[in-house]
Amino acid sequence: MSNAWGLIETIGLPVAVEAADAAIKSADVKLLGIELTNGGGLVVVKLLGDVGAIMAAVSSGAKAGEKVGKVWATHVIPRPNSGIKAVFYEKVDIITEKGIPLTKINITDIKKESEEISENEASCNLCSDPLCPRKKGDPKVNCINLEK
Repeated sequence: MSNAWGLIETIGLPVAVEAADAAIKSADVKLLGIELTNGGGLVVVKLLGDVGAIMAAVSSGAKAGEKVGKVWATHVIPRPNSGIKAVFYEKVDIITEKGIPLTKINITDIKKESEEISENEASCNLCSDPLCPRKKGDPKVNCINLEK
């Protein structure tokens, strides 16, 4: 019976992959997905299983993730209310900023997109300055117009 959810939030994808690997190896849990959040490099590992198994998996996953980088937060939700299931199951794959699962991205589409972006187009969504080296998703401190 799968009646608990486990969440491991990390900074960076390699930390999340390490945490997910350790978590599913340590207990009988199901990996529902790894979700990239908007900004800050935060990545959430979503797990499903029995309460005890989820607690063990989240604990061992967090310890393994700390060896690689920073684990931001962990949480176990035993017997979650059915009203919040849509939030948890909304994204069950590694999702890109555009909402496309990473496993469904075609490399030729990426090449076409990169060719369509002109050099004069602004890449910073904070200042919209074409000269700003910051790209969407980068830390705000990289924006050359942050203090303005």
